[in-house]
Amino acid sequence: MIFVISVIALGCLAALLAIVWLACKPLPAESAPKLDGPVEELTALHSQRLPQLRQSLDPADTSYVQSRLSPAKERQWRRERRKIVRDFLSGLAEDFARIDRLGRTVASFSPTFSRRQEIERIGLSLRFRVNYRILCVRLALGELESARQIAGLAELIGNMAARTEAAMAHLQEASDRRAGANFGA
Repeated sequence: MIFVISVIALGCLAALLAIVWLACKPLPAESAPKLDGPVEELTALHSQRLPQLRQSLDPADTSYVQSRLSPAKERQWRRERRKIVRDFLSGLAEDFARIDRLGRTVASFSPTFSRRQEIERIGLSLRFRVNYRILCVRLALGELESARQIAGLAELIGNMAARTEAAMAHLQEASDRRAGANFGA
């Protein structure tokens, strides 16, 4: 009995450690995001194509393909669709890396460091990484047939972008106030 409980406890601990590792390990796209281009390239470029991806994952498309194509052609269609989704997920990871890097850069210029904002940024980052990796596993297993989970990732990126934009506006206001105070002195 004690042996069974020990094995279960070790299994749970291993699963918990794997989840923590997946959440904390940076995505490949995070390793070298480039910030040396124009500001327009720091936005979420790939997530803007979510409506087209949603359309391609519509269940009606699957029904249509099943009724019109041979089984071999249908398998090929599913493989191509999985590749499109995989490429889109990679693009979302790049968007995430760019916006995360921009957010950290903006925060480093902020004269008032907010622990709450940093904790929120870290929380969004962890959620994105875990959900991204879960979707990649589901895609590899051929289970991803809905755009809802992918839309959730794009929404996380949108939330990070909105927070970064708000921080940039706050930084600009503070800079304008300091410039006005220095000019008036």
